[in-house]
Parts: sequence; structure tokens; C-alpha cells
Amino acid sequence: MVGYAKYSDEFKKAIVEKYLSNSENSASFIAREAAIPVSTLKNWLNKSKESKGFAMNKKNSKKLKPEEKFDILVLTSSMNEAQKSEYCRSHGLYPEELEEWKSECIKSFKTGSKDSDNNKQRSKEKELEREIKTLEKDLNRKDKALSETAALLVLKKKAQAIWGEPEEEK
Repeated sequence: MVGYAKYSDEFKKAIVEKYLSNSENSASFIAREAAIPVSTLKNWLNKSKESKGFAMNKKNSKKLKPEEKFDILVLTSSMNEAQKSEYCRSHGLYPEELEEWKSECIKSFKTGSKDSDNNKQRSKEKELEREIKTLEKDLNRKDKALSETAALLVLKKKAQAIWGEPEEEK
């Protein structure tokens, strides 16, 4: 039976924080440097995301409003990776959070504009459908009235042909 290595929570936290704070190095580089399998590091990262436990202390980022997150994204957008990492360290953030915020922002722009465009288009379509139904009803009513009038004129002409002009009463 193969034995499994047991790592302390402090070691796990240190390795995960090292990975998150230094976005220039890949997960495989950090894992190789710490002499652990990449899959182990990825498991630790996933666990740290799921719980507030041993790795991530997102005390600042959870309190931020969407406007503040957007301002941070704008501020850090022109920075290189080292500057972003330094900014994140000094403000208690992780570069990974910036990427999450960026993707959320892009997603909300895409879905927001599509949803509002779709809603506008649906409401216009419904309005046009109502107008079409109203116009069709009006057209049918007028068509029936026209055909009745035409039938009465034909009957009047036939009656005149058979009985002649009506005499006026004196």
C-alpha cells in the first residue's frame, strides 16, 4: 500500500498564497518548486476557493461594492503582472480575484446588453402583433361591409331591370 504525504495547513496555506500572489509563475512551476504534485496544488486551490478556510482570506474583496471593483479593474488594467501582484498584496487582494471580476464584468456587459435588446425587441414584436391583429379585424369588417354594399347594388340593378324605375308617390 502506498502511503500518502501529509502536509500541514500552514504549508498548504503558504504554497497556495505563493501561487496566488505571484501570477507570473505557473501552477506546475510552484508545485515543482515545493516538491508536490500539480494535482495536489490544484486540489488545495479548489478547497481554498470553496471554503474561507486555510488559504484565502478575502476580507477586503467581499466588502467591496461592484463600483469599487470596477474602479480597481480600471486602475490595474494598465499595470503589468508584477505591478498587479504588488497592488494586490498591498490591498489584501489576489490577482485571481481581479480576473474573476473582469470576467464577471464582461459577462454582465454581454448578457445585460443582450437581455435589454431582446426585451426591447420582444416588446416591439408584441406591439406589432397587436397592431396587426387590430388592422386585420378592421380590414375584415370593412371587407364584409364592402361585399354587402356590392351585393345590394347588384340586387338594385337587377330589380330595376325587372320592374323598371320605381315610381315616386305623390
